[in-house]
Amino acid sequence: RLAHRYEAAAMSANLQRERADLVTQLIELNGHSLQSFANDYSYWDDMLTFATRGDREWARVNIEASLPNFDAHAAWVWRTDGSLAYGVTRQVDKSLDTPPFPIGRLIARLRQEKFAHFFARTPSGLMEVRVAPLQPSTDAARSTPPHGWFAAGRIWDEAHLQALRDLLRSEVQLRASGSPPAVSDNPGEILFGVDLPDWQGAPLMRLETK
Repeated sequence: RLAHRYEAAAMSANLQRERADLVTQLIELNGHSLQSFANDYSYWDDMLTFATRGDREWARVNIEASLPNFDAHAAWVWRTDGSLAYGVTRQVDKSLDTPPFPIGRLIARLRQEKFAHFFARTPSGLMEVRVAPLQPSTDAARSTPPHGWFAAGRIWDEAHLQALRDLLRSEVQLRASGSPPAVSDNPGEILFGVDLPDWQGAPLMRLETK
């Protein structure tokens, strides 16, 4: 009986690891368009020019109009000194025209890591954020010093969570990091969660599924 219990526990742990890996991969897949938005628009000579000159009409046509195409709710451009060159939102609280995270402290990390993927609490709900350095289109290796940064954000609203439910074919909910895990009345049901990090890499929220 003891051997059977150990075997059952090992199988359960293995299933949880496999399921957690699957959820992580689906989060990446579901966020691919947001990643493309940040990466493609930061690797563009015209964006470097905009960060310097701040042509609002150019931003309206090229950044604001592109938000729906990438299912993004916000975009920001900031200069190398950390000052905000531009911020725009759609369908969310207008306070998010200013990023819901500390730009200056984040830049210190970006100077080392260049790219960033994290989550932030906002008045409109949990937001996924992708950040990429502004670099010329001739820099295919993305090795030159950044000329600023471009960031894109997406709110994890009910529609987004439903898309995750459909992909996983299971229940999905967001819980505060550190809160007691959900408990199932079904002994055969496997519950697990994936931590969603803030800009410092610390757990901010937990995506739980079963």
